[in-house]
Amino acid sequence: MKEFKIDCVSRWPRSGKGRHEDITHIGNRAGQWRLTRQDAIAQIHLKISAFYTIGLTSGEREYIDIVREPSSAPYLRSHANGYWNDNLLMQAHCGGNCKTV
Repeated sequence: MKEFKIDCVSRWPRSGKGRHEDITHIGNRAGQWRLTRQDAIAQIHLKISAFYTIGLTSGEREYIDIVREPSSAPYLRSHANGYWNDNLLMQAHCGGNCKTV
């Protein structure tokens, strides 16, 4: 399985920085790419790819997984040491240089 570092996200234009459900894309600024939430969820579910961020305090990989709740569409969230965290929300915005792949 290939692993990809995530260092940016895109959100619905109406959203602020507070909700994982509003993330529409995850990406990598150095590689200038981004992937839709739906494509990332499919790749994680099928074990094609793994995505991770670097923990702001730990400096360690924090993997991104799928959150499924009965009342909402699946969304992405990072976790480490068995706990969900907000590291994915803390990533920079994927700018215009990041092309959807």
